[in-house]
Amino acid sequence: MVPSSAIQQGPSASSAEVDVSLKHAVFDRFVHGLLIVDARGRVLMGNRSAALILRAIGVPGSRVTCCELLGCEGPEDCPTSLALAGDGQSDEVRRDLRHGPRSETIWVSAFALAEGPARVLLQLRRGDPHDRRRREDRGWRAQALLRITTLGHTALVCGERAIEGGWLDQRAGDLLRYLIVHRERAVSADEIGESLWRGAGFEVARNVRTTVHRLRNELEPARERARSNAYLLTRGGSYRLNQEMVQIDADEFEAGLRGARELVGKQPEVAAERLEQALALYGGELFADCPFAEWALLERGRLHQLACDALDRLAQLRCEEGQPELARQALERLAELQPLDERVCRQLVSLDIADGRHGDAKRRHDRLARMMRESLGYPPRFTLSELAPGNADEIRK
Repeated sequence: MVPSSAIQQGPSASSAEVDVSLKHAVFDRFVHGLLIVDARGRVLMGNRSAALILRAIGVPGSRVTCCELLGCEGPEDCPTSLALAGDGQSDEVRRDLRHGPRSETIWVSAFALAEGPARVLLQLRRGDPHDRRRREDRGWRAQALLRITTLGHTALVCGERAIEGGWLDQRAGDLLRYLIVHRERAVSADEIGESLWRGAGFEVARNVRTTVHRLRNELEPARERARSNAYLLTRGGSYRLNQEMVQIDADEFEAGLRGARELVGKQPEVAAERLEQALALYGGELFADCPFAEWALLERGRLHQLACDALDRLAQLRCEEGQPELARQALERLAELQPLDERVCRQLVSLDIADGRHGDAKRRHDRLARMMRESLGYPPRFTLSELAPGNADEIRK
């Protein structure tokens, strides 16, 4: 969030000052860890997420080098050295970090900064220890990772190249989404056909083969004809995504939630931070640009519920920490996902009343009452006077 001071400066603030303020805000609040190191790999500064990662594995935030932190085996294995010696950036690599009894799975990428002395920006992205990819598996690094955004509108990035086009709204795009929904297993051509081409009869097999060919060409247009596709695997008439080469935001979202749940009873403050980081990845319903796909409903509902449960837990943790405003933010977002949830509305109304926001409390209750009558045919089962009997007359005004 941009500091209020940057907003309130108004015309008197120079564009350069505002620009610097925005850069600092984005750096500090970025969802993944960011470290800036010098040419010798010494850490110069880091953001809030990086500090949480270092704290989680027991590494001090200062007097540490890139190689000490990441366990680099030499210049050819060091992201900092590779970024400075190459074209300004290094491939993303996995590191399983262990310092003392704690460990973390981290994906690391490095980018040389163009201005000033030789410095490198390291991005630390928390990974899932159950991920099939391993740092020692050099083969997957020959091709760029395909990153797919599914939470909200579908978007694809391969390396530095965005993959766009009208095909995403056609059968090839539907096939990709279908494979993402069933990414943990291979799906047969018959299953694909029954879901995407109901009633197509004997043409199903041909339709599937044609669409698979189109999808492969869109994902990897420069692929040599004889070489297998890096992102889509075929075996015995079945298809699946290559999870060693495809990174999906929904998987990162789930991995972040799992890591947060493990810390709830041990380090509630860190757990709350991790919940916020994971929830930042939830940009909307799964495949919001394909809302009527029946085959996506179960997975969409599952991820929706995970987000709701995480927001509920985050609100509880913030209340226990004595941070009602942060709890309110989590509840406000939860109310957007569950607009007819009386319990969530009741909590928000209680916070409004406690803060003396009686007008907000009444408007919130009235809005819920209207939606419930229109959708369910009955009003909320709680009243404003129940929550603030001493202020009931003032609230009704």
